Amino acid sequence: MNSKILMTTDPYKFGRQGLLFFFTLLFCTHTKSQIKWMEKDSGNYNNLSVIRYQEKNAVKNGPFEIFTNGVLVQKGFYKNGYKDSSWTYYCNGKIAAKKYYTLGKPSGKWTFYDSSGFASSLFDFDTNHFFVADRKNAKKKYAQIILTDTHENHPLFSDFEVTCFLENNLQYPKKALSKEEHGWVEIQLHIDKVGGVKEYRISTSVSPSLDQEALQKAKLFPFHFLPAYKDGKAVESWYVLKVKFPQIFLQ
Repeated sequence: MNSKILMTTDPYKFGRQGLLFFFTLLFCTHTKSQIKWMEKDSGNYNNLSVIRYQEKNAVKNGPFEIFTNGVLVQKGFYKNGYKDSSWTYYCNGKIAAKKYYTLGKPSGKWTFYDSSGFASSLFDFDTNHFFVADRKNAKKKYAQIILTDTHENHPLFSDFEVTCFLENNLQYPKKALSKEEHGWVEIQLHIDKVGGVKEYRISTSVSPSLDQEALQKAKLFPFHFLPAYKDGKAVESWYVLKVKFPQIFLQ
């Protein structure tokens, strides 16, 4: 009885169509078994954040999501371990930024929003054009910034985006709580000629524990900048990040 069953499932018995069906079924079954959803707490964010993503052969491949306190804060897609296609970043249910990647490299239009949902600026990686909102001109809406004419860097993120990231991920150190320490920690970011961050430096300190927490979480944010220019050439520059620790009284 078993031998007859094996004979009837032999792909060669049904010719080329049967052979094609057999290997298609085998491929689909194998692929399905290799792609799976992963879910875990993130060590880089606070304890209430959860990362969900698809994995194939231990490499991120497919949809990727991050939830904080059950609310979606980041949504994107991985292709063979690289960020790919559209990525959307949220703050309190509102869109803070939309970005695009091609196998890990920034591409297309990046759009940045303020807390009211207004697109305050955008950068097109394909044309290298940067636009900022022109609220005084209702017809034009956006003004193009000629990058080589500016003497300052331009963040490729919104204040809304980075502020929300810090609010969701900062944790008050117990030592700072016990001493009721609070205030603003200011961090200087040294921007290189291609817009990357080469150094983080505390410029205004509150306390060692709050300084360390601010610095640690600031380094987790994916900072991108358009470099500053002088005489038509890209130069290094500085950006000041202010991190707020509100006053909290222990009961």
